[in-house]
Amino acid sequence: MQIKYVKKKGVTRLAPYILTKVNGFDVEARLDTGADISVMPASTLKNCPPNTPLTVRFASRIEKVWTCIASVEVLGKRFTLPVLSTPVSDFGLLGLDILKYFKLEFVGDVFSLEILEDDQIKELNEKEEEWCKVSSVLKA
Repeated sequence: MQIKYVKKKGVTRLAPYILTKVNGFDVEARLDTGADISVMPASTLKNCPPNTPLTVRFASRIEKVWTCIASVEVLGKRFTLPVLSTPVSDFGLLGLDILKYFKLEFVGDVFSLEILEDDQIKELNEKEEEWCKVSSVLKA
């Protein structure tokens, strides 16, 4: 699937957005390869109980924030995973927790997004598990 950056409300977006579904709600979400975890509008997460706390480091303080489990659909593929909630935006942000299951390519102002095959996802998960084991040994 190829998508060109679009103008919305007279502003050219500097980052790619894609239409997703979050708990059944249509949500435009920015593709953010620099984010570890996805962030979704609070309006789509009202019935989700808090899940796990994350410690977030800001410039001047450290704060605990809560994730909640959400159903996020991207290009027909459904993910059920912890996401962060934002009360200040109607847009979502797709982080690496979801984007790692896609092939994402940028050429100029056009990007393509393609779902990885099941065997590619399995291989990716195995490599991630192996890396986590090596990482924990190095920390010890």
